[in-house]
Amino acid sequence: MRIPRYEESFEEERVLEFRLENGMGQLASLQQLVTIGFGDTQRHIPYFPQMGQRDVIWMLANWMKLRTIGGQLNDDPTENRRLKGVLKVLGYKTEF
Repeated sequence: MRIPRYEESFEEERVLEFRLENGMGQLASLQQLVTIGFGDTQRHIPYFPQMGQRDVIWMLANWMKLRTIGGQLNDDPTENRRLKGVLKVLGYKTEF
């Protein structure tokens, strides 16, 4: 998943915001997902993934084959470190 470049339209890219309150539950059918990565997320724009613990727990509960999560999940460095710690304790490979 990546955030479009400034000159690209968000509508054309169909950007997903990975949060339960924004419809992430509609992605539950991705049962074969093993790896997910969030790229180009260093820019501070409104569509930055702002995942929290609840969202990460949902991913782990619904995507049973998921083993590797890459990129930054939250632009708050403290929250991002906390999420990474939770994932590592649970045995997931993280590439943040």
